[in-house]
Order: sequence, then C-alpha cells, then structure tokens
Amino acid sequence: MSRIFNLREGLTVADDTLPERMFTPLEGGGPCAGFFIDKETFDKAIRTYYAINLWDEDGVPTETCLYQNELDWLIGEF
Repeated sequence: MSRIFNLREGLTVADDTLPERMFTPLEGGGPCAGFFIDKETFDKAIRTYYAINLWDEDGVPTETCLYQNELDWLIGEF
C-alpha cells in the first residue's frame, strides 16, 4: 500500500537508489575500511526485490500482487 502511495505522489524507479557515496570505498581505518556497495550488484538486488514482490520492472505492483495481498481496491490508484 505504501508503494502505491509513493507512486501516486510521483516517486519512480529512479528514486529506488542509495546516495552515491555508498558506491565508493570507505576511507580510514577500522573494520569497514575499503567497504563499498557494487552498483551492479545493488541494481540486481533491486530487480530481484521487484520480482519477489510481484512488481514490474518499473517497480509498480502488478494486479496479481495487489490481488494476492487483498489490495485489489488500489488498482488504478496510481
């Protein structure tokens, strides 16, 4: 239901990202030094998340998703 609200308010697949700094290695010492998130891996994870939730490639819940979650009353709301 929150995804439908966000779509209605203008959020898109382009908003499903992290700040650019997350994709560059961390500086300094400590156990997380050099850690970063690979952008390709992150994009694959987003696509997998969409598929698991029965959303299309644009992050829009399919009618099947809405029916399975008893949210069919939201069809056409975005």
